[in-house]
Amino acid sequence: RRVARPPFVSAPLKAAPTVLTLAGRLEALAFDGYMDLFGALPLERASRMGARLLRALGPLTPAHQTALKNLRLAYPNETESWRRDVARAMWDGIGRTLGEFPHLPEISAYCDDGRLEVDGVEKLDAVKASGRGAVFISGHFANWELMPAAIAQRGVVCHMTYRAANNPKIDARILAIRQHYGAKLQSAKGVQGGVGLQRGLIRGEAVALMNDQ
Repeated sequence: RRVARPPFVSAPLKAAPTVLTLAGRLEALAFDGYMDLFGALPLERASRMGARLLRALGPLTPAHQTALKNLRLAYPNETESWRRDVARAMWDGIGRTLGEFPHLPEISAYCDDGRLEVDGVEKLDAVKASGRGAVFISGHFANWELMPAAIAQRGVVCHMTYRAANNPKIDARILAIRQHYGAKLQSAKGVQGGVGLQRGLIRGEAVALMNDQ
């Protein structure tokens, strides 16, 4: 079944556009192809396919060597075999996130299908009822897109911070997917986004930060 992409809607706070080169246009076409391919697959199959693809390709990239280097610094007493296993698991997780990305509008954080379990729902409800601002802090763990989904789908007005994609066409598509699953307010990292976060807190709205990047 082919999954239609949601309409491309600009976020309230967006990074300044950059000039799109021929390479950038080809990159955007490749992104659309990826969205069509994985979007046409069932969710579970898309997740598994993304994991297999990144487990195979990830270790061939310079980023893999950076990950191993950082693991040696952070865990000097662990074995090299353990570090390689952790790095492979990292690529597995990133691959699953990429495979699942086109399907995010289909995922409900509060559907009783056993896919997601949200702990601390009462805290989200308390924030919503208080009328006061709150700060949610997390990192890029597992499928990090599901955390803002859990906040937004609970009815909490929240500004989600993000790093804008270098390609403005791809950035617009990513923003559209996030708005489609409920993250309506997205603040790009930078001066404009920072001001937006401050104003949101003053109005009694929440902000969400992923501080590991």
